[in-house]
Amino acid sequence: MNTDFIKGVIVPIITVIDEEEKINEAAMRAQVDYVINGGLHGILAFGSNGEFYQIEEEEMERGFKIMVDQAAGRVPVYFGIGAINTKKCVRLAKWQWQMAQQAFPFYSQCF
Repeated sequence: MNTDFIKGVIVPIITVIDEEEKINEAAMRAQVDYVINGGLHGILAFGSNGEFYQIEEEEMERGFKIMVDQAAGRVPVYFGIGAINTKKCVRLAKWQWQMAQQAFPFYSQCF
């Protein structure tokens, strides 16, 4: 695996949700642009700052696709795999492996 692209400052981006606990697509896209325009070198979706513990898996998948689409190859987008139980972590890792874009599984410890 080529890891040359892993460098610099990678920010755990906040997941912008609405009152129905769905990802606010317009606000999420704006936040992706904000951190890229601010000079950061990568985005960690659903990391320790990304509310991974409260968002349903389908919504996480949708949110990640939004972030990757908005980043448009300007910076790598990493998917933070974190959950309270192992089965959910495994499901997310398998899904992420199938995505196989710029991202790779990353486990965030619950604290």
